[in-house]
Amino acid sequence: MAKWRRIRAIKRFVFEGNRALWYEKDLSEGWATPDLGLPVCIDIHDTEGTLSWLRSFTESWMYNKKEIDVGVIEQHYFANARLEGRIIGYTKVGIKRVYIYDFGRCLTLPDKVSFLYHVYVAKEFRKKNIAQHLIIQVMSELAQTGYQKMFCHIAEWNVPSIRLFEGLGFRCVAEIRFYRFLRMLRVWAYRIPRDGRLMISLSMPSVLR
Repeated sequence: MAKWRRIRAIKRFVFEGNRALWYEKDLSEGWATPDLGLPVCIDIHDTEGTLSWLRSFTESWMYNKKEIDVGVIEQHYFANARLEGRIIGYTKVGIKRVYIYDFGRCLTLPDKVSFLYHVYVAKEFRKKNIAQHLIIQVMSELAQTGYQKMFCHIAEWNVPSIRLFEGLGFRCVAEIRFYRFLRMLRVWAYRIPRDGRLMISLSMPSVLR
C-alpha cells in the first residue's frame, strides 16, 4: 500500500490534470423545493459544528486547511444537515475569496457573486433531497442579502452532481481544463458551449488571466 501511495505521489508531482464543468445559477429566478425524505434539520450558520465534524475525516478534499482558513476569514457558509443531532451532510459556499482545492489557488469573486465549492451527504442518506435543501437554504439567504449569482464547478464524470445542480436550475456556462507539469507550469484552457452565456468577469475572474 505504501509503495502505491509513493508511486501515485510521484505521478502527481510530474503531471496533474483537472477538467470540470462550470455552472451558473441566477438567484433571482427562484427554484423548486423538493420534499425532504427524512426529518432533517438544516443549519447554515453552524460553522464550528461543521468544521469539527470535517476534522474527523482523513481525506484532504474534505478538510483542507488552506481552504478552511480562507473560508473562516471570509465568513463562508459551512452549512450542515443533522438527523437526530448527528451531522449527515454539509455544504461549503464561498463569498469574496475562495480557495479551490482542485486548482490549488484562490479565486477573488466579484461583488454579489457566490461560489459553491462542495456538497456532501453520507451514502446511507442519499436520494432523500438533503443536498438540495442544503443548497437551497444557502441560496435563499444569499438572495435575501442581495447576492445575484452562484457558481460551482463539477467534474465531468460526476453525473449525480450534474443532475443535482441542473435540477436546481444551474446552467452549464463553460468547460475548464487545468494542467500542471512538475508542480510549476500551469496551463488553463476553457470552452464556451454554443448555447452558453459565459461572462469572464463573473464566472472565472483573474484565474484565467
